[in-house]
Amino acid sequence: PELFGDDVLGENQRRRFAPNEAQRDRDGNVLDAKGWRVVDRACPRCHLQLPPELLTVRPWFISIVGAGRCGKTYFLTSMLHELRKESAAFNYAFDLADSHDVCTYVDYVNRLFFPEDASELTWLEKTREDTLINEVFLDGTRVRLPKPFIFYLRPIDSGKRMPQGSRSQRRSVVLYDNPGEAFEFQFDRHVATDRHTQHLAESDAVLFVFDPLLDPNARRRLKEDSLVPQDPQLARLNFHRQEHILSAVVNRIRRHRKLIDGTRITVPLAVCVQKCDVWNRLVPHGHVIDHTSVVNLRDHGIAALDTEEINAISLLVRSLLQDICPEFVATAEANFATVRYFPVSAIGTSPQVDGDHLKVRPDDIKPYRVSHPVLWLLYRWGLIFRA
Repeated sequence: PELFGDDVLGENQRRRFAPNEAQRDRDGNVLDAKGWRVVDRACPRCHLQLPPELLTVRPWFISIVGAGRCGKTYFLTSMLHELRKESAAFNYAFDLADSHDVCTYVDYVNRLFFPEDASELTWLEKTREDTLINEVFLDGTRVRLPKPFIFYLRPIDSGKRMPQGSRSQRRSVVLYDNPGEAFEFQFDRHVATDRHTQHLAESDAVLFVFDPLLDPNARRRLKEDSLVPQDPQLARLNFHRQEHILSAVVNRIRRHRKLIDGTRITVPLAVCVQKCDVWNRLVPHGHVIDHTSVVNLRDHGIAALDTEEINAISLLVRSLLQDICPEFVATAEANFATVRYFPVSAIGTSPQVDGDHLKVRPDDIKPYRVSHPVLWLLYRWGLIFRA
């Protein structure tokens, strides 16, 4: 992120990263200093791979945060999978970048949605730190940097009517994921070597994955409600005060952005309340929440987002969180200028106990509203219409 100061790189910066036009062979291939054909580009400081598209227009950075065992890996995998399917309705292609780090995402998607046998139980391991971190030498010091998941957003049909913000032919979206342990107190105080969460200094949005099944108040209410199916996840003895994680996120944003205490953070916060297939009966008037807020605009031949419904549903979900964990709501709304609450379910079904793990059958997976937090952001950035 420190490479990008303005939306478009200046001419001097472009010259610095773009190869000299004279260093090409007869077929037009770019050559390096020793005459070898260049197939990849790298950052001149950390030497990690740098897709060329990142050098033209500043990407959007999205930080995904949450407590350990809240289901971030399932949510991220399901969200990106659904976005790639649904983006065509908005006249976009959501493509994988030419990046080595995206292999982790491809492996997750194949295991969850495209296994050899969809009737066999599968699961995603808890995110290990080494799968999300690159260790590099930076200015002579070994530094740990988070791996970016990079995607491209490209309009499909240039003849269709599109919002003004979509005039650029392509835009990159960079997502950063962190294990929950990265937000423990004093985890990254040694900023010279540990930069796990410094992406929060450049983030254009924060997605907080909140799991009510980790909250003791919500678990008690779910167990007492006879109409709620007894999900095997309720039998697990995992508890976490997730408002502490949110406080740690707020502190890191303020620290990295050098914000004065009391100043509200202008970056939007999308609270993605996981596993709504389990807790949706606890939401007052929850029956009005259907499976999507995407509307087809027949006159334009394109889809749009019903933002009024998004806001109404947000208030319903907020009322539940205000009841079970008012500290979380207070922390979110006292520190962020814009907050929305989204009911989501990465798999849309209850897992099954298999040995020491909870597993799911791919045939039973039915993601629920997992793409809506990012669609809401795309609307705010002027890329899609509102219904």
